[in-house]
Amino acid sequence: MVTKKDFMLCHSTDEKESSTLDPEVWKANYKWDGERIIAIVDKGSILLLNRRGLFKNAQFREVIEELKTLPDCILDGEIISKDNNFNKLQSRAGTQDVNKLALLEKTIPVDYMVFDVLMAEGKLLTQEKLKDRIKHLNLIQNFEHLKPCVYGNIQIMLESAKQKSMEGIIIKNMNSPYLNKRSWDWLKLKLWKEAEININSYTINNAGIRTEDSLGNAVQISGSQSEGVKKILDTQGYATIYVQYLEKTVNGKMRFPSYRGLK
Repeated sequence: MVTKKDFMLCHSTDEKESSTLDPEVWKANYKWDGERIIAIVDKGSILLLNRRGLFKNAQFREVIEELKTLPDCILDGEIISKDNNFNKLQSRAGTQDVNKLALLEKTIPVDYMVFDVLMAEGKLLTQEKLKDRIKHLNLIQNFEHLKPCVYGNIQIMLESAKQKSMEGIIIKNMNSPYLNKRSWDWLKLKLWKEAEININSYTINNAGIRTEDSLGNAVQISGSQSEGVKKILDTQGYATIYVQYLEKTVNGKMRFPSYRGLK
């Protein structure tokens, strides 16, 4: 059985360091902004496991249905909303109500972005090189919700991520095995910055609540997450939250701040 300790994790890097890596050995894919999931396909039975060790089958029915058509395998990837919106994805991933999930399946469609194959054709692949493991991504061609991640030149993928306002890229040693720990063979280059802010007001909208801090930074908090934050604001008048943002303007306000969680 796969557990939360079985995920391979990244160390951080920056643009300067990444420019020194051998482009023949190191390749990059986009850093998707969703929920990391290992999927186990065993004789048509499916398990989706996140990094906290929780099973997420109920939240992502359409992914389950497409995985059922695959031969036995173990996949590693990220489930994202189709528009790669973290708050939308989290509002769906945290929902337990069956009726609400049926609605969210229509309003927040998802993709499973698969970037590694840990088992295929009856063989455990974790000790093989990444460049050989990802050859098995041909398992998931031409699906609506299962998508193979594209690996490319670091600088090209980085510039593309900037143009698309994505969170960043993941840079990987294509000769590396899959290690069940944080490894220097996988490097995270984040374009978005992170901060904690104190929000002190909110307005209710159809998606949840729109909050603000004293500088006028507006942060949308959606779905079930908004209920906990609203309760804290109603009780004590402020809440400390983590956000990510692209950069700060000349007056100190954040560009595109998005909610990441409560402190």
